[in-house]
Amino acid sequence: MRFRWGGLIALIDREIYRFACVFAQTVAPPIVTSFLFIFIFGFALGKTIQNMGGFPYLIFMVPGLIALYLIENTYTNSCSSLFLSRWSSYIQELLVTPLSYVDLVIAITIGSLARGIFTCAGVYLISRLFSPIPIEHPWLFAYLFIAVGIIFSSLGIIVGLVSEEWEQLAVMSNFVITPLTYFGGVFTSLDSLPSFLVTLSRFNPFFYMVDSIRFSMLGSSDLPISVSITVVSVAAALFFSITVWLFSIGYKLRT
Repeated sequence: MRFRWGGLIALIDREIYRFACVFAQTVAPPIVTSFLFIFIFGFALGKTIQNMGGFPYLIFMVPGLIALYLIENTYTNSCSSLFLSRWSSYIQELLVTPLSYVDLVIAITIGSLARGIFTCAGVYLISRLFSPIPIEHPWLFAYLFIAVGIIFSSLGIIVGLVSEEWEQLAVMSNFVITPLTYFGGVFTSLDSLPSFLVTLSRFNPFFYMVDSIRFSMLGSSDLPISVSITVVSVAAALFFSITVWLFSIGYKLRT
């Protein structure tokens, strides 16, 4: 596959500019919300919790918040970008350029990852105002960050293709992604849950993503890290492949 590097870089720049020019609406709100989460739950109420997963509650919670905002922002960015491109017929102009469908998918994905990086970097810096938060395995953290970002950027593209109205974009986020993420170990470890919830958590794919990111930062996890990495890697490859395939057949891209 030959990449059109000039066009690819230009499209990536456009994707980044698209969310950066409305920074106060895209990146700033999650950072402000994370400050409230950390201050109220981690700093204030966290003093009443001796530990969670073997760590002070504030330190335990931060990797979960990073996973939470990575998931939300990569999904939101890609689905809104693609849906807006379809709604304004801008995607039609891209389809007649020399850019391949792989170029288009990669550009949207990198743009979503960039938004996730900006947001999560802000969350991490906010957390360091309250306590030093380690990153025990930086290379593993980088890999998992990119892999999880690819999963939800791809999912956002799929939803952006399927949706016919703006309201439909929020259905997946409000009724699937957000609930499963909150029940995926963002704020609690398996040790603190009753046995039936522990069993249910093992069927929640989001738990493996949150747990693996927590391991890469703190060096501790509820599940074997090899299992979590395998789930994340397979899911990233699967969702990205589906997205490329949908673009290759022109699903809802051509009118």
